[in-house]
Amino acid sequence: MLKQLCSDEIFFLTCSPKPTEPRTYTERYRSFLKCINVPYRSFHTLRHTFATQCVKSGVDVKSLSELLGHSSVKITLDRYVHSDMQFKKQQLEKLYLTL
Repeated sequence: MLKQLCSDEIFFLTCSPKPTEPRTYTERYRSFLKCINVPYRSFHTLRHTFATQCVKSGVDVKSLSELLGHSSVKITLDRYVHSDMQFKKQQLEKLYLTL
């Protein structure tokens, strides 16, 4: 539905090619989440979730680090990637399958 409202040359939620003041963008984001009945999550939380899901999906950590704008992979791994017990179990099962 959003594709119908805005072209590829217009930014998501702003419908304007002009820069948006950060507080305005945050407020529009909150309104959008409320409209679709999704609990609010900060942009920082979304960044952590994105990094974690990328690793779980097998995205190369070096590429992910570059996407996040980090100067080293260590920053990405130490600050943004959180693996749960299920993911750790899956990783160990990979090792078991190669033995």
